[in-house]
Amino acid sequence: DTFMEEIKLAEGADQYRDLVSKLKHRFDYLPLHRACYFQSYHTLRDNIDRIQKITKSDPAACSKVDFLGMTPLHILALSQRPWLNLFQELLSVLSSVDIMRCRDVFGCTPLDYLCKNHSAKAVYVTKSLLPSILEPRMSFLGLNLWRDEVMSCLERVQVAGTTSLASEVESACENLEVYEWMEGVSLLESAVWKMKV
Repeated sequence: DTFMEEIKLAEGADQYRDLVSKLKHRFDYLPLHRACYFQSYHTLRDNIDRIQKITKSDPAACSKVDFLGMTPLHILALSQRPWLNLFQELLSVLSSVDIMRCRDVFGCTPLDYLCKNHSAKAVYVTKSLLPSILEPRMSFLGLNLWRDEVMSCLERVQVAGTTSLASEVESACENLEVYEWMEGVSLLESAVWKMKV
């Protein structure tokens, strides 16, 4: 409550009441977010059934964001009991794992939150999901050296402990982004060269 009191003093009473109201009604029209938020109170089977029912009636629910810019994957990643099966269920509805790169208003992705969440389940989920998130992007890299370097980073993630997990994941993602950028630049240079010839 002292945190909320500090916000109340810093933001003013009206803005504080507005923030509290937004937090109270954060999931009113986002049933998938609500299901993910309260997933720890239900069995895994009940959660999967609930997610399937919601996504069947609204396939776009997986990519909707709340007022904090969070997707259902952000909500799951912040849970103390993130289930790999629930992440896989949500990702199976989407045509791409790019949603894992979606940033909220704090600049964090679901993967960022998984890395900051030091529960044993979060570490397991991170290690299990990371290859499926990065490997499709790696297939577009032209040089085997670049793919090998990212694979090496992924291997370090698999043996990383809780304290080094975030830095190893960050290293893998940063390396891949650099190589993607370099690949783009080389393709652009090649296209410009061909135009001159």
